[in-house]
Amino acid sequence: MNDAGKLPTVFPSMLVALATAFKAIVAIPKKAHDSACHEEVCLRQSVSMNEAGQESPVASFRAGTELIGSEAGLTYDHFIFSSRRSGCLTRGPRLSLAKGVHLIKIQGENFGLSGLDDSFIEIFDAAGRSRYKQSLLAGISHDQKTLASFIYTSPEYEEGLEICISVSEGANIRIDSIEIQPTRYMHEFSILNKSYRKDLIWTVTLYRSWCRFTEIKHPFYIVVPESDLSIFIDAFTTEMENGQISRFPNVLSEEWVLASANIEPSPGMSGWHIQQLIKLCFSKLKIAANYLTMDSTMLFTKKFDHSSLLYDGSIFTAATPISKIDFFDQLRNNNEDGWLDGTIVNISESFNRICTVMENHTESTNAYISCTGMFNSDLSAELDAFAHSRGVNGFVGLIQIAPYEFAWYGEFVYSQKRSRFVPHDPHLMTLAQSAEQAEMIDRCEFNTHTHHFGVMLQLPAADLCDPESLYNAIAEGRLR
Repeated sequence: MNDAGKLPTVFPSMLVALATAFKAIVAIPKKAHDSACHEEVCLRQSVSMNEAGQESPVASFRAGTELIGSEAGLTYDHFIFSSRRSGCLTRGPRLSLAKGVHLIKIQGENFGLSGLDDSFIEIFDAAGRSRYKQSLLAGISHDQKTLASFIYTSPEYEEGLEICISVSEGANIRIDSIEIQPTRYMHEFSILNKSYRKDLIWTVTLYRSWCRFTEIKHPFYIVVPESDLSIFIDAFTTEMENGQISRFPNVLSEEWVLASANIEPSPGMSGWHIQQLIKLCFSKLKIAANYLTMDSTMLFTKKFDHSSLLYDGSIFTAATPISKIDFFDQLRNNNEDGWLDGTIVNISESFNRICTVMENHTESTNAYISCTGMFNSDLSAELDAFAHSRGVNGFVGLIQIAPYEFAWYGEFVYSQKRSRFVPHDPHLMTLAQSAEQAEMIDRCEFNTHTHHFGVMLQLPAADLCDPESLYNAIAEGRLR
């Protein structure tokens, strides 16, 4: 470490690794510490070697034995671990990060979910201002080595940054290392479910079916209002304790997502509008290169493979090719109402405006009406930039014009990024919406289409079906 406390200048864009380790109190013998003694781990810098024996552009900082004050950190040899006390567990040395996206991986293990939602990773700048804060539970990971993963975006070259991990009294965790490296996205693919308190039971059942039919490597993000966070966390904790699920979802607040994406909703926007903004601006978080948005009233009934959504590296766009004349006539003949500039109109006018703004001057469009929107994050971010270039306030402005997030995305890809447009059946799940279909589901006489992955329920069927009974029928193989 140089005198300024920064990384050596020989590594101006180096990957930074902060390596510390925690050991659970119950797992490691140790001397009892005076509760009045405050300890903080002093991290020492070392330089990693790659497999060829050459110096690697990775600086690592390992826990030494010198203690200089902390309320929550205890050490054992080269390990630090939670001690059932709340406070700062460890602080990293001052570091520098180049402009761009960085993956933060906390290697270690949690020995229970208690307290993780109130335990935080926080990044401070040289002036001591908080630049990033998120609970460890929100970034929880499910591979054997990683406790939690996060994305931090540096708007410019930053010096003097400090990483702090603080824990609550209930936390029982071990951290083996913290690594920071540049990346484009944290994951190749993820699921996104925007939910609310009223849909809690459905969301829990959806996630339970997801765990049953998918691989661990695909993360499942649930975004809820901050006021609903605790009830969702409690519900999934109960699911874990009862053995209904084997892994915890990533639960984020919509306020955190919007702030992290630098999105400020307009006054008067409803929860419905916010839901659509979340689905669009999730792309800006750099969590996943591709993501699938799902409504809560869905359940998987068979194995899901995200590669089925990809064609030659491009994610399919849920769309049904159709001529504008036929599509708009169909909407007019069905007397379907929609929103345009805050006013109720025939929805054909809404879709016609979307085509105009996206500069589609051809005779064809697509029916981008789907409960399962398949998004590519690069293209979604380009949609936001395209809107700004046309004098529209990005995602917020688009939703104000016409609140149909996937129609905007689909029309943009079709009109402006034709080489990336790969149309696909709008539905990944078989629709059940009538009372008759709800009765068929109850009798287990309703089967999903072969090329679909499950069932999606809409009113009135969603109100007539019990999610718990529905899941049990799926788990027992009576409903496929």
